[in-house]
Amino acid sequence: MRVILILFCGLLSFITVSKAQQQKQITKVDGLFKQVYWVEKNDTSIKQGRYILYYKGRVVERGVYEKNAQVGGWQFFSFDNIFEFAYDFDTKKILKLSGEEGKNIHIQSPCLFLGTPILPYMFIVKKLAYPVKAKDLEVSGRVVLTLRVNKKGKVYGYYISEKMHPILDKAVMQVAGQMPDSWSFVPATKNGKYLDSEYHIAIEFELNIIP
Repeated sequence: MRVILILFCGLLSFITVSKAQQQKQITKVDGLFKQVYWVEKNDTSIKQGRYILYYKGRVVERGVYEKNAQVGGWQFFSFDNIFEFAYDFDTKKILKLSGEEGKNIHIQSPCLFLGTPILPYMFIVKKLAYPVKAKDLEVSGRVVLTLRVNKKGKVYGYYISEKMHPILDKAVMQVAGQMPDSWSFVPATKNGKYLDSEYHIAIEFELNIIP
């Protein structure tokens, strides 16, 4: 019995070493974002293993990939590493939601971007130029872009739900038209059922006027 146990432990060690030899770690930096993840050595396009996304040096996404597919429980954070929610890609259910008890989230939950909420916000902001006419008129304020999300978690429309000025509203709508089709959302639920829902992105236009 003792000999068998020793051989078994040796086999486990061999398997662990073999898997490590088949993978390598990749680090990619894109502005304020940094990705750290594992890939297969023979094909670096295939994510296989742990994945962490950093924003300004703080974790905003973490989980595991298996053959390029997100599996198991993932955690997502917003600015300053504030926890937003945890999601299980195997069961396609929210595991935990910031400020909510576990028993309630399966009955009712809001619409969520399936990732850190920083990503859709930064996509809009990075592509959005402050309109020259708005600067000349010294127009500033907040515009809220609302995405219409269907029961399958895909965007099927969008509109400005909080308007500021026609020039700013138009600029936001133009950028909204460039949003990636690959984005996925967790639709809102009520009584445990998915609903057509909405996701809001607030954009602040601020003028720095030097007297």
